[in-house]
Amino acid sequence: MAVGWIDIVVNNTDSAWHLKSVDDRHNGALKGGGDHFELDDKGFHQIRPRTQYDADWCGIPWYHQGKHYKSISKDKEKEVIFYTSWKDGKNWIMFEEGDTRRPLGRLQAPETDFHCYLRFELNDVIIDIVNDDGSTQKALTQIFDEVKGWIEVLAPLLAAKIKSASSK
Repeated sequence: MAVGWIDIVVNNTDSAWHLKSVDDRHNGALKGGGDHFELDDKGFHQIRPRTQYDADWCGIPWYHQGKHYKSISKDKEKEVIFYTSWKDGKNWIMFEEGDTRRPLGRLQAPETDFHCYLRFELNDVIIDIVNDDGSTQKALTQIFDEVKGWIEVLAPLLAAKIKSASSK
């Protein structure tokens, strides 16, 4: 199970939006535009127009019996919920209508922990995945394996050179 961490929430519109978190941990805290609030109360919090918030410990919950999710709304009445879930052999951020749980869409997410931004735009709400913690590890593993291969080839050659130089 991979955790999606929201690092920044930004409202690029002229209208307020609302965000809530329903989870037993990692609900998060937001700070920006003179506001500071924690999402632990399972209630909606206003995301002011044209405002950016820094988020702390703001996880996108892993699906569990419909009781763990984040929710966005313009009017606090009609909401879209989202959460992460493993489905069809991949990790996804799933989006559903809040009252009917009708699927609205999904965004493929990394299989390891990742960081993202939540953006409110004029005609869309966007989650930008900005860092896949697993890709860094994969790259480092590949570099290590390649360096290890070169060392295995070069070490005997260097040892022979050193031995040859020291015997002169």
